[in-house]
Order: sequence, then structure tokens, then C-alpha cells
Amino acid sequence: MIIVITGPSGSGKTTIRRILNSEYGMPTLKNVTTRPKRPGEKDGVDYLFVTVGEFRRMRDEGLLLEWVEYSGNFYGLKRTDNMSGVTVLETQGAKKLRSMFPEEVRIVYLEVPEHIRIKRMLDRGDDPGEAYERVQRDRERFEKSGLKDQADLVVDNMDMHRAVKEILSLVQAV
Repeated sequence: MIIVITGPSGSGKTTIRRILNSEYGMPTLKNVTTRPKRPGEKDGVDYLFVTVGEFRRMRDEGLLLEWVEYSGNFYGLKRTDNMSGVTVLETQGAKKLRSMFPEEVRIVYLEVPEHIRIKRMLDRGDDPGEAYERVQRDRERFEKSGLKDQADLVVDNMDMHRAVKEILSLVQAV
């Protein structure tokens, strides 16, 4: 099973993925990005942080299952022999992965009010102007995508541990 966690910026995707991995032993599928590391992130744990050139090489060599440019950075999912675990993807990537593995993919959509998302982004050190731009861009991107309606589970992520329990219930039900 592949659990895809998606939602707008600041909705807690990476935090939920970390909890599922560290507290419940759910393997993490490796995401690759060209964006700079945020405080507390570790290369090879949170993401594989690479240069634009390295990312393009991985893409061109078929090492990425899917990829997207988002907010001026590249993100992708590294191909692996065992496609089982949890990953964080944006709308396009979630849809593509589901089309590739329709029986295995479960999409979890995280919802959080915009003002809380902005606070979370600012608390983690994001540039204020960029945070507001991302919220605006996400509003349009996620509404247009229709992904929330296609999700297997929509979670109000105001309480991370309750959200994790809901996700674990989805996993156990399959």
C-alpha cells in the first residue's frame, strides 16, 4: 500500500509523515527536492536534497516516478523496487501515482484553516511574503484539482495525533 499525504502548504504533511514513520514504523518513500533544507530537516530522512542539475539527471535517467515544479523548486518521488509506504505529494503527483498504482494508492487530504497554515509556515521560518503567496496559489491549485473529492480520507489536521489515528484506521481497514 502507498499512502499519499497531500494538502496545501502548512497543512502538516511532512509532520504527519514523520510521525507515521518514527512512531509507527511505516516506511517512507523517498521524495527528492531542489529546495533548501528548512531548520531541523535532514538530508536522506525528510527529503533527498539535490541540485537542479542532479534532479534533472535523475528525471532524465528515469529514476523519478513523478515530478513537478512548485514554488520555483523541483519535487519528485524516487523510483524504488518496493513501492510500499508513505509519501508526501502535491495534487498532480498524487493523481499521477494513483493512475500508476490504482489498487495500491490511498490518498489522504489534510485540511487546516488558512490562518493556521500561515502561522505554521511563519513558525518554521518561511518568508512571510512567500507564505502568503503560497496560500493564495494553493487556494486555486487545490480547489481546481478536485483532489479533495477524490481522496480516500479527508482529515481535519488541527490535532496531529488524532489525524495520525484516522490515517492508521484507513491503513488497517485495507
